[in-house]
Amino acid sequence: MNQPIHERVKSLRLSAGLSLDQAASRIGCSKAHLWAFEQGNSRNPTLRLVSAIAQAYGLSIADFMNGADKPKVASGTLAAMMAVSEAVEAAYRRGYADGKANRADD
Repeated sequence: MNQPIHERVKSLRLSAGLSLDQAASRIGCSKAHLWAFEQGNSRNPTLRLVSAIAQAYGLSIADFMNGADKPKVASGTLAAMMAVSEAVEAAYRRGYADGKANRADD
């Protein structure tokens, strides 16, 4: 399956039986943003959006980008991976919010 990402997002939503409102709520974006994305009007999605879409459908980012429609890892493993990813992202943001450079000599 080698379909464009915007078609994939719509296909996953329809396969899950979700409305635009329901999918947008799961993903954490507006209905308008999701609709525009599904229409191919959002050409450069952020990693955060891609991650949120993948997570909403129980997929890793790699599986989502490679066209999988089901997780290739156990859901517990996927949840643990997402928790670690979120913790790393939060720590990274805190470092920049505190004005600290991420240097080895700190």
